[in-house]
Amino acid sequence: MTVYEGEAFVSAVPADRLQLTYGIDFPTAAIGRQWRTWCPATEPFATAIAPARTFTLQNSLNRCGPRV
Repeated sequence: MTVYEGEAFVSAVPADRLQLTYGIDFPTAAIGRQWRTWCPATEPFATAIAPARTFTLQNSLNRCGPRV
C-alpha cells in the first residue's frame, strides 16, 4: 500500500521483519538526495537513529522573522 501527499509518500509491503527505508531529496548540493534503511532487529535505535541531527536551511529561518 502506498499513500501520497504532494511529493511525499509512504509505502508498506509484506515482509518477514520490520525494515524502514526513508529518503530526502533537496536541491541544495550539501544535502542532495539521501536514502537510509534501518532494521531494528540488527541495529539498535540508540546507535543507528538516536545520534542523528536535524537541520534547517537559512531561507527557512529567514521566513520565521527577526532573531531574538
